[in-house]
Amino acid sequence: MRKFILLLLVLYLPAGIIFSQEPNDSLKDNLKTASGKERTDLLLVIAEEYFESNPDEAENYINEALNLSGKIGYKEGIVKSNYNLGKIYFVQKDFVEALKYYDEALNNLEDSTKSSFYAPIISSISEIYLISGIYDKAFESYMSLLNYYRSINDKKGEAYTLSYIGDTYVDLQSGQNALKYLNEALAIAVEINDEERISFVLNSIGGVYVDIYNDNLKAEEYYEKALELSQKINYVLGIAKAYHNLGLVHYNRKELDEALEYHKKSLDIVVKSGINEGLVYNYNSLAKIYLELDKVDSAVEYFYKSLEVAKKEQITLMISENYKGLSDSYKRKNNFKEAYNFLELFNETKEKLVNEKIKQGIAELEIQYDLKRKESENQILKSSNIIQRNYFIFSLVLVVLFAVVLLNRYLYSRKSHKQLEELNATKDKLFSIIGHDLKNPFGTLINFSEMLIEDYLDLTDEEKITYLKMINEASQTGHEILDNLLQWSKTQSGKLEFAPQTIDLSDIVDANIALLVSGANNKGVEISSTVNGGTTVFADKLMLKTVIRNLLGNAIKFSNKDGSIKISSVVSGNFIEVCISDNGIGMNADTIKKLFNPSVFHSTAGTANEQGTGLGLLLCKEFVERNSGRIWVESEAGKGSDFKFTVPQKV
Repeated sequence: MRKFILLLLVLYLPAGIIFSQEPNDSLKDNLKTASGKERTDLLLVIAEEYFESNPDEAENYINEALNLSGKIGYKEGIVKSNYNLGKIYFVQKDFVEALKYYDEALNNLEDSTKSSFYAPIISSISEIYLISGIYDKAFESYMSLLNYYRSINDKKGEAYTLSYIGDTYVDLQSGQNALKYLNEALAIAVEINDEERISFVLNSIGGVYVDIYNDNLKAEEYYEKALELSQKINYVLGIAKAYHNLGLVHYNRKELDEALEYHKKSLDIVVKSGINEGLVYNYNSLAKIYLELDKVDSAVEYFYKSLEVAKKEQITLMISENYKGLSDSYKRKNNFKEAYNFLELFNETKEKLVNEKIKQGIAELEIQYDLKRKESENQILKSSNIIQRNYFIFSLVLVVLFAVVLLNRYLYSRKSHKQLEELNATKDKLFSIIGHDLKNPFGTLINFSEMLIEDYLDLTDEEKITYLKMINEASQTGHEILDNLLQWSKTQSGKLEFAPQTIDLSDIVDANIALLVSGANNKGVEISSTVNGGTTVFADKLMLKTVIRNLLGNAIKFSNKDGSIKISSVVSGNFIEVCISDNGIGMNADTIKKLFNPSVFHSTAGTANEQGTGLGLLLCKEFVERNSGRIWVESEAGKGSDFKFTVPQKV
């Protein structure tokens, strides 16, 4: 789905983000006499023209512009400089540094510059979070961008953002949510008669049906509509994308002659338009079709063509696919030497892909650490298991020290025997969590990362992916336990800030779905929400996010394979009543009594033996009540559960 998205995205980027050639001499001549704001702006113009040919030189010009802007108090220059530095690091795939500069640009925005820079900065930040797999932050950024476009009544920007959110849900394999946002984008695009955006969204909706629901007939219907509209308005990229997608549909149905014709038509357009990524995918698709038709020489020719451009564009995944295609082709020709050589190259590239995935995981941990600690410096380590150990061990030490200080303060201040007994019980449970519940993910992280390092060359690709999935799941489990421990500790010490504000409930719900949808997909659990946009509440944003995250996580935990979870809201007097309903294993009355009891850390293994601490629901109770609401559960064993809570309505 994202093959052509990036190509079409270029059309919507702000001025200056597309790189150009080296600057002409007249610009440098003007620089000799320029000063103040004029010099700053000129430095940035020259820098942008160096982006592609000499990024280091571009960075030098930008840093000079940034220093000068700071000295003369030129806010717009500070914003532009930081934004451009972010772009340089983004292209270099140093997302930690890129995010630092984008955040700095955002922090220096004023009303006078917001209209020009807010959207591209937030779009860039969202893309970093997406690439890094931090989906809750990505969706939070997209929702901010969406609300911004709505506040200035920019319907085109609104449709663009909604369509990109929808495409992201396609990547997450969440069909219901993808269609929700894509159809909303389509409605707005139709309203403003943005025919290029209509074509774009029609192609995306087709992708939902073919990629998620395996419904080639329905997908073909949308692709045909996209093609018809694109041809009507002579939207070249839309035509190329529709032809390519129709080719894939016919290939899926083994209608190879039709698939061949559509891919040739798409190829003809991308050749004339100079779209290199389009060349990579169309050449590869044609090669696969020729191989299916037993036209092996033609298959080899097109695999080589795709490989050449893929190397130039550094698209590792397609380099790998072309090596595999060439290996299969030479095997058909009984040229086993070449088949073996390309198979070796394929395996080497697959290893590179795994290493890139590990590096991406390291970047994700660094960004998460930066978000949690708000520190400007990040340490980039060389192996994923070292990063994971240090991250969790460091956090664990903080939790232990904080817990000891907290409990000592309580022991000092409480004199009664009963209170001391309760406190000691809490202390024992807290250290039980630290000693046992955190030990499990630690053990998984250490064992599987060591096995991955020591046995890497002997493992199959499937085994490597399995180990990486285990490491990822253990990381998420440990992170969730640590987050709940830290927040619970803050509530007990009175250190947690309470800052109620007007919040769009649907934004919080959607961000949490994005965060947890991967775990739900692993169990085949479908999550849907009927919470409408514009459902506003008055609450502390962090607390509300924590409540919904924990309740949704619980619902996934206790759902059976192929189950479903529904999130809904209704008006109840001056409150909004939120319900998170699952059709899982449910619970009896005795279990319900223990759930929100602060003297009992009740925890039960999930349907896939997921572990927990019991802290999550206690946090939910404290946070809901802190926001003047109440929380309860309606459940029967074997019939699922409805967790409900209320939060003040902001009219």
